[in-house]
Formats: sequence, structure tokens, C-alpha cells
Amino acid sequence: MQLYHHPLSTNSHKVRIALEEKKLDYTPHRVNPLKARNLDPDFFRQNPSGTLPVLKNGGLVICESLPILQ
Repeated sequence: MQLYHHPLSTNSHKVRIALEEKKLDYTPHRVNPLKARNLDPDFFRQNPSGTLPVLKNGGLVICESLPILQ
């Protein structure tokens, strides 16, 4: 799993806590939402709004913290 997040985002923080509590293996990708650095065009094709956090698991892309937590 790949988690695109920003460390100061409370929504990203909630998702990181949940992933750690469930002991799920994921790769974090720190993103600066103001500058959108280190984001490739593929990220925006899968998440046109560019919101964080985003969880990618294979071909499945889940945007926003509430759907990720569910």
C-alpha cells in the first residue's frame, strides 16, 4: 500500500494512526499540498482534486480520510 500524506494534516494523521494500529504494511509518501512537489501526473489522474490523504493499494485508490478509515 502507498499512503500519500502531509505530516501536519490532521486527516493524514488519523489514517497513519489507524494503519499503525492495524499493523498494516504501507509506504508513506510525504506530499506538500501547497506546492504539489513529488507528485506525478498519474496521482492527479487518479485523484483530480489533489486532496490528501490518498491510499493506493494496487489498482484501488481511496481518497479522503473517512473512506480510507472505513
